[in-house]
Amino acid sequence: MSTVNLSYSKWDPNGNITLFLSANAVAQTDQAQVAKQALTTKGLEAEQVGFIDCHTNTLRMAGGEFCLNATTAFAAHLQLQQSKPALQGLHLNVCGFHGAITAHTHKIASKSVEVILSLHLEQTTVKQITDSISIVELPSITHVLIHGQPPTDAEALLLNLIDLHHLETCPCVGVVWWNNCPEIDTYAITPLVYVRDVHTTIWEQACGSGSLALTLCLDNMHPGCMQIPKHIVQPSQGRITCSYDHATHTAICKSTAHLMQEGSVTLTI
Repeated sequence: MSTVNLSYSKWDPNGNITLFLSANAVAQTDQAQVAKQALTTKGLEAEQVGFIDCHTNTLRMAGGEFCLNATTAFAAHLQLQQSKPALQGLHLNVCGFHGAITAHTHKIASKSVEVILSLHLEQTTVKQITDSISIVELPSITHVLIHGQPPTDAEALLLNLIDLHHLETCPCVGVVWWNNCPEIDTYAITPLVYVRDVHTTIWEQACGSGSLALTLCLDNMHPGCMQIPKHIVQPSQGRITCSYDHATHTAICKSTAHLMQEGSVTLTI
């Protein structure tokens, strides 16, 4: 084993605290191990880790999964590297997602950025299992959507659902409980997310892909409401606004990300 000193940035995209480490400093085969170590390092406290290369606009999550919130934070990170107040048509290369992702960013404070992501999404499947349960398959991540509140044995239920629906090969599986809010086209979610390669199961304070999955689920349930933006309230009380154009297979997701801190950390490889 050897130690390595890594620079990091810590981001808050809607409450889903994300650490970014340099992709060039850690071999891909070591990234899951390094990420798990970083998540348990005092002072870093995050829900997930991504490895970034700002020269190629590339993001890879430690578990190889697609993460919409981390993608939002990465776009914000690239924005803060620029002197311009806004960037248009920023093309991103994101692990687990084989379609095109374009970001439009606008700096709204010294460390905060509004991000609108445009995602070309052809690989999606929505299966309605019961009146209250649907499964939405996105690239490299699958969400089970359940209308209602999570039970006390939610983590055991997640594992049971993985077995029941044969999701063992998915890099990442989430169970997203959702409810209607009083405001029109507004919904609240409670996401529990399992990342296979990092061996983590986390009650996330925000889930971007879960918000997008709920949008697709609602469109499937109510075809007359297609393309109407859905406002998804996160456990952090942040909001992600999503819509999906079924004709062009394009999802639009709007939210914000805030840079919390930057520094360096010594980890073992």
